[in-house]
Amino acid sequence: MTDEVALREELARLRDILGAQLVAYLATKRDALIVDAWVEGSQHPTDRIWQLLKFSFQMATIVASATDRETAQAWFTEANPLLDGFSPAQVIRNEPPGGSLWVRLAHTAVDFTVE
Repeated sequence: MTDEVALREELARLRDILGAQLVAYLATKRDALIVDAWVEGSQHPTDRIWQLLKFSFQMATIVASATDRETAQAWFTEANPLLDGFSPAQVIRNEPPGGSLWVRLAHTAVDFTVE
């Protein structure tokens, strides 16, 4: 399996968990139809967007594995005091990858699953 196929499969799973609109938001896009085009392979996100989506997939998988789809969606969109009042989606979309808020986000995802 090629890397692109594996990434498209992860993106399809992310879309299943969070919905196309939230995935588009995470990828800094307005139109959710772009997510379907990426999954189908008819269009390709930039490396920067792949980075955002791969991290989003990791976080969504962690949270959804301990809860359900609706709870994972809520976790991504609700303000979190441990993230300076930002939602996880806002952190992923707006903060530098690998920065301190991304690290805190990863910790909150893991902590969320053990509560």
